[in-house]
Amino acid sequence: MKSLYSGVAGLKTHNVRMDVIGNNISNVNTTAYKGSAVTFKDVYYQTRTRSSAGDNVTGGINPAQVGYGVSLGTINQIMSQSGFTYSDSVTDCAIEGEGFFQVMDQAGNIFYTRNGNFVIDNVGNLVDPKGNIVLGVMGDPTNAGPSSQRISMLIPEVQDSQASVTKTVAGGYDVTVMAAGYGPNGNISISITHGMSDFATLNGSNLRITMDLNREYANAQEFQGALNDAIASGGVNLGDDVLPLTCTFSSIPPNTSPSQASNVMSFIIREGVGEEQEVESWYLQFTAREPGEYANAYNINMRTSATATGVTARWQDNTLTITVPGRATTGEDDEIPEVTVEMIQNAILRAAGVPNANEDDPTADYEPIDEAEWIERGVNLRRIIDVMAMTRNEDGSYEEGGDIDDLNFFRAIGTNTKRLGLHNGEDSFWAIAARDMATLRLENGRFQAEQTVSDLDVLYIDNDGIIYGEHPVHGTLLLGRIDLVTFENPVGLNQAGTSYWTESMASGEPQIKVAGTFGSGLIVSSALEMSNVDLSQEFSDMIITQRGFQANSRIITVSDTMLEELINLKR
Repeated sequence: MKSLYSGVAGLKTHNVRMDVIGNNISNVNTTAYKGSAVTFKDVYYQTRTRSSAGDNVTGGINPAQVGYGVSLGTINQIMSQSGFTYSDSVTDCAIEGEGFFQVMDQAGNIFYTRNGNFVIDNVGNLVDPKGNIVLGVMGDPTNAGPSSQRISMLIPEVQDSQASVTKTVAGGYDVTVMAAGYGPNGNISISITHGMSDFATLNGSNLRITMDLNREYANAQEFQGALNDAIASGGVNLGDDVLPLTCTFSSIPPNTSPSQASNVMSFIIREGVGEEQEVESWYLQFTAREPGEYANAYNINMRTSATATGVTARWQDNTLTITVPGRATTGEDDEIPEVTVEMIQNAILRAAGVPNANEDDPTADYEPIDEAEWIERGVNLRRIIDVMAMTRNEDGSYEEGGDIDDLNFFRAIGTNTKRLGLHNGEDSFWAIAARDMATLRLENGRFQAEQTVSDLDVLYIDNDGIIYGEHPVHGTLLLGRIDLVTFENPVGLNQAGTSYWTESMASGEPQIKVAGTFGSGLIVSSALEMSNVDLSQEFSDMIITQRGFQANSRIITVSDTMLEELINLKR
């Protein structure tokens, strides 16, 4: 009974189909897995009646054939594109389109895969999870055709270098501050502050240099010497491989002298009534003796006080407040005390801390002293202000003059407060340069050393497979290129397990291509291709396969019953 053999053949082929379905479902989460589909074919026909052609007398006869069952036709791989799952690793790669990655084992055998789960090993090789090396172009791929080289990322050595920094100062001059040598201590932060003397302190890798910006520097060499003198006098020792610091300007800076900040305050005194009223206009010019950041930010207040016993002055922040005596009585008539410019000058000098030359009488007027003597006494000249009486010309200009004894401040300002700010004072070039260099960070001081991929700041892979690296010293590096291969018949590839395929006679020879050219797909970094198994299709095929298996088993059962009836004929 041939139906028995047909049933057995049906059971076998449906069993194979179930094996394929089970394998597909088990790999539903396998990276870049490609599912398979089974087809059947009928086989083994017995001809009971042969066909014959018809003529004018007899009609034609069709053949009568009985089949022996079913056999396995094909198991085809489904190479359709699947979706991507994105990862945090830049070396994870997926192929969008046609193509396969190339990997090579230790024996030199080349496999093809869609699984781009790659990492970089300790020597810079780009490898897959089995340790096989990814192939393409090693090093700079510019002008290099598609290849099957081992991709090993080599970072050039770092050479000895001095720590340095370049900054634009004083409105257009580039100054480069460089350590004398190279080394780990060469990467230091420099802060330049204003002070009356040169000294330096070191806190960790922060070097603080205090300089007297009132000092005039004739050239860059003197300025550079002041920096290093400050370091030396401060007892700072960063090592012979770092200090002293050198300063190089892009061009010779101008030898400019600083200007003084100044302003003019006006006073109007009115006496009399009507046409007999006399109006006096007085002007006081306040000028800082020394220019600098304080002089350019000064505010001066002049006010009267009923409790003041004399002309006094007080500094608070950058504001100088001068207080003149209030109205005093003598018993016979009220007299307004005279306050002269000299008295105001003395009050300012005392507020600034200038010592009186007359040691016997500290309240006596100040005797003239030159700037050298002030410096010798340690006076902050930026806080010294000259007060000068002025008269105003018709053209609006001012000149020194007038009888200062006739000027009465109380009568001029009453109980009001007058205020002015000093402005237009400019620092010297070197003071401006030091201010602009307030915080510098020396960088790239280093010893010669071998570099690895771990020393890169950034690593990324472009769509054409080119591998880029950003190095803190070398900048942008071209480290290689991942190339792809395509086949005329990718379905004909032999599956080798672990997401590998190998070349076969049916697939044709591999054609190496740069990603994105000649029909090959693009490489997507930080992504992996998912399995293309469709569970809904697999479950539907499973049901059909199960029913087919049951039907074939029923054929065997019914055939057995027929044989049983035949055997029972002897009864």
